[in-house]
Amino acid sequence: MKSFFKISRNEKGQVAIFVALIFQLLFLFFAMIINVGLLVHHKINLQNSVDLAAYYGAMKQAEMLNAMAHVNYQIRQSWKLLAWRYRVVGTGGADEPGLTPFNHRTMQLDPGLDQEGAHPRIAETYKRPVFCGMYSPLKVFDVNGEVRSDKDENLCKGILSGGSRVNLFTVPKISAAFISLASIASVFTRQMLGNITDRCQWSGYFNFTTLSTWVVGFNFDQLTRRLLIAKMAKGLSLSTDDFLDIDGESGKEGIKNTLMNNLTEANRDSVEFEVLNGFRQGECYGNPANEFDPPAWLSEIAFYPGFIYQDNICSDKQITPDVKLLSQEPKDLPQYQTNQFQKETVSQLSTFLGVPSAPYQYTLGFEKNPWCMGYVGVKAKSKPKIPFSPADFELTARAFAKPFGGKIGPWYFKNWPSGSTRSSGSNENLDEKIDPLAPPRLNDPNQIGDPKTFQSEMRAANYSRFPGDRLGLMSMQPLGQYIKALHDKNVPIVINDWDHILFDRSSQSMLIAGKNPIGDMLAWGWTSNQRPPLREIEAAAVAPDQFDITYYSIDSNFYENYFKRLKDGKLLQKIGYTWPLRGDIGSRFDGTAELEKFSVKDQIEIVKTKIPQQLLDHDSKLTHVVRDPFQLLTSWNSKDLLDYTTIPEGKYFGGCLKSVNEIPSDKRSPYPGDCILGGRTGYSVKLISSDYLRSRDLELGGPTSRGSIINAPDPTW
Repeated sequence: MKSFFKISRNEKGQVAIFVALIFQLLFLFFAMIINVGLLVHHKINLQNSVDLAAYYGAMKQAEMLNAMAHVNYQIRQSWKLLAWRYRVVGTGGADEPGLTPFNHRTMQLDPGLDQEGAHPRIAETYKRPVFCGMYSPLKVFDVNGEVRSDKDENLCKGILSGGSRVNLFTVPKISAAFISLASIASVFTRQMLGNITDRCQWSGYFNFTTLSTWVVGFNFDQLTRRLLIAKMAKGLSLSTDDFLDIDGESGKEGIKNTLMNNLTEANRDSVEFEVLNGFRQGECYGNPANEFDPPAWLSEIAFYPGFIYQDNICSDKQITPDVKLLSQEPKDLPQYQTNQFQKETVSQLSTFLGVPSAPYQYTLGFEKNPWCMGYVGVKAKSKPKIPFSPADFELTARAFAKPFGGKIGPWYFKNWPSGSTRSSGSNENLDEKIDPLAPPRLNDPNQIGDPKTFQSEMRAANYSRFPGDRLGLMSMQPLGQYIKALHDKNVPIVINDWDHILFDRSSQSMLIAGKNPIGDMLAWGWTSNQRPPLREIEAAAVAPDQFDITYYSIDSNFYENYFKRLKDGKLLQKIGYTWPLRGDIGSRFDGTAELEKFSVKDQIEIVKTKIPQQLLDHDSKLTHVVRDPFQLLTSWNSKDLLDYTTIPEGKYFGGCLKSVNEIPSDKRSPYPGDCILGGRTGYSVKLISSDYLRSRDLELGGPTSRGSIINAPDPTW
């Protein structure tokens, strides 16, 4: 009894019973903690992975946009080159003291005109310059390689004041024919008159063909570039859920790989995902009619510039200037075409002159519709297997990312109303144009529009050097600098050094439609087959200026960063681009690796170190020209990955903390702007919310135009 009593009073084991009773509850709590923890973990992983996938997609969009923006800038440079040749080379023979900033007699600049500003007395004359190239020191060769210009000859002396009529000497009458000296003098005089008349007749043909070569060469050059942009834009707008990247790979496939590589195994085993390509949403793709038409989110800036050249009426008594419009109209063609070669050349060139028609219309490139926003959306769903879970939970994550901060190029006008397909304004109101000196825009490439507008001086080729510039090469200071360089004794000029732009050097046959495999737009030695000094002056003339870096995303090393990837990748084949691929102005594809690699940074290097100040004064007179490649680094950049609001002053805009050149050549990779740490060029990328994309109060088309984008994602997405 006593033992039983002791056993019945023994309290040991009560905790075990209690634990046994609450074990299931504790296990349930433990399982719930694990379950919730894993669920949160997989949810965070899914969201982070979707964020990275969207960021990757927008980054690939940004790469394509950066390449397109730079090609668009190449069109701008090609236009600058044409305007420079027309105004500088075309008026460099004017020998009228007091009317031109360069004095041919003293071979010095006129101190009274060597300043920024229009000519105080004849500003109107410079608005519509007349092209004339028959003057010293330009050397002109004919098809047989014979010099057709005399070193002291100048048929362009009076072009600023309407042209100079030249009275010729008469052949003396011989009253005593038996005097041999008089007979010889008469024969010699007739020969001289014949030579002068011959050169007079030839000069009009020469002025026409030289200017036409530049103009048609520009149209052929921009044709290949705008075709590339249009096809790249279509590749970027491939479908509602996919696009091509700069290497020709599927953007959706890259987004998928990025997503999968960052998912947990549980998420990866059950994930389903969707991609949204902003460039193909809403009405932003439109209906491109042919291969030259881009999607609707790009609008071509077609225009119709005017060029004037000096022809001559030649007789045995006088030479009378005859100013003509460069066009294909019979009345505007040179009066004297004395042989079959000249007739064929004029006929070939004139085909591409006059009223612009596709695909050879004049263009300043493209402007991007701000109401079509580029973005990538990624949505993923997964049902991860979680231990102790009573049911399968479906996790959903969405993310949007967009390229931003870059610039395809300037709009033509300053405002872009919501719903419009192009920037809006008046051709005649210079205050409404971003580049006041750009020729009037065409609403339709096949229509000239208002005759009053298109007969004005606004059509004459010119360009702004900095924002708000209304003079360009009408300003006496830059014009004088460049004309002075043309007359420098160390800069021999052979007009035929531009023949390669359109003509095959060996056969002199025209390279129709610009399918020129060399792709060189700058002067090249016609007889020497080498770089002439004039080539560097032209390269310096088209180098980036303050206007360019304000409105374009420019990569200083286009060849390494984009050209090679385009050339070696699959993109060109997939988008159907079969034309010669052209590099920056100054590149030349004739087997010389150095010239193939020529890029904007080389243009700037010429300005900085290769042209002496006494030839072109970039220090105090041509100050609008960029002199450091890192000044192109003007796009947005954050302080770090977590700080999007603070930008360290003096380190990021126009500055580079570590450049590609600081890395051994065998370990380098392409970096936009050749800058690893510091400023950026082109488009950056950021994550955005769907609420932003669906906002109805975005200020995108200028200060007076607010609204919503036309390619917002569907609310159910």
